[in-house]
Amino acid sequence: MRSSALLTAALAPAAVALAVGLAAPAAAAPAAKSTTITSGMEIRRPTSIITEAKCTLGAVISASRALTAGHCGKRGDKIYTVDGDKIGTVTANLIGRHADISVISLVPGQRVKVDAIDWSSRVGQGSAVSKLGATTGLSRGVVVNPKPKMIQAVECPVPGPLAIACAVAPPSLLVNQSTLVVETTFRSESGDSGAGVRLGGGPIVGILSSKAVGATDSKNRDIVRSFYTPVSLVPANLR
Repeated sequence: MRSSALLTAALAPAAVALAVGLAAPAAAAPAAKSTTITSGMEIRRPTSIITEAKCTLGAVISASRALTAGHCGKRGDKIYTVDGDKIGTVTANLIGRHADISVISLVPGQRVKVDAIDWSSRVGQGSAVSKLGATTGLSRGVVVNPKPKMIQAVECPVPGPLAIACAVAPPSLLVNQSTLVVETTFRSESGDSGAGVRLGGGPIVGILSSKAVGATDSKNRDIVRSFYTPVSLVPANLR
């Protein structure tokens, strides 16, 4: 995971961690015909001989394309299920466009469950949102500020326990690159990165990017904050 500093009127300075988990590697295999590709499922990407990144598939936008977080895979990375079945390859990474989103081209012939997507990503302050992540499952919250804010990555190592996490972060999100995110109050943890964020329980409006670590309000009280990248930042030719 990487971290960054975020300043808002309601949120004191806090580290923001990209929620990528690490797991033992899965054996590469063709996609299983019995596997249904669906948002919320756990996905894996090998990061070394002995480790792989755990993320969440965020949105199935067609029979041939899906979305996850940009820091979950760079262009050319193969994406697998938890059982080691290959489901696709990352063919576009939008971090260079300030969007923490990757586009996965799915292996042809798989069963898929296509999601409803609101490409306008319109939400308001206090709008109910939810996410289904591979680690924490379903969690609900509200939008704190509907206007996307830029988060700037920081150099590794960072102080405290994040120094270790930062050292094993995947290379997809480069140091000093920044992404646009919307602030919410739902809970997320390592491995939830890439989860689709829904307006209420309806269409997907964003892809989960990160969570705040050690966030406090103006009275120094602990608060929960997670951040997502609006799907409106995905170019029309990749939808």
